Amino acid sequence: EPGHATQDRRLHDPAAVRRLAELVPQPVITALGSAEYDEAYTGGDYATYHFPRHREWGHVLSLADAIPMLAKWKKPLINDEPIGAAAEYQAGRRDNSVERFGAAGALAEFIGMGSTFHYEGGLQASLPGEREAACLDAWQRGIDLAAGHASGELLTGDALTSRLGRVSGGRQVFGRLNSDRAVVLVIDPPDPAAKTAVEWADGWVEERRVTAPGALLVTATRRR
Repeated sequence: EPGHATQDRRLHDPAAVRRLAELVPQPVITALGSAEYDEAYTGGDYATYHFPRHREWGHVLSLADAIPMLAKWKKPLINDEPIGAAAEYQAGRRDNSVERFGAAGALAEFIGMGSTFHYEGGLQASLPGEREAACLDAWQRGIDLAAGHASGELLTGDALTSRLGRVSGGRQVFGRLNSDRAVVLVIDPPDPAAKTAVEWADGWVEERRVTAPGALLVTATRRR
């Protein structure tokens, strides 16, 4: 957090941080610091960003803001300090929803962004408590759900509807298109997830549905 008020003011200049990074020997990879302070902090080997800790599902859906960042910066991007897990919900600071942590892991993986797990006990180097551990497990399951699906054309909104089909039942939907294969990620699907309706565009045939807490992944193939 080089731009944070607690840091040495010299670090508030991205150029100064870059000069320090140049002193780090190869092959150690470096990031200059969280880029919400200044986009120039993306000048390292990879970029980091602290996404907003909006209330409830807001902090999950805001991860989609990484899509244009990845396209523009053209380097690995890490969600470096997301909202943390805790036993009790604290608006804007901590969440205790396994569904939201599962969805956050799946969405970050699906759009091609790396992420970290943050939790209250970690501030004191304590092992995760029961609820924190449940959120960690859900987050890992979400990542596993979307693993291997971060390639191909990323589709959202009208582009997804016109080219893949219409999805009803879910908070937000993202798609990936790879030639004769399509994948749709539904954030916060109904329970059970089978209630999520996908009206596939002509030529597409649904193949498989898999779930993690807060997320549903649906794959389809193009009929030849």
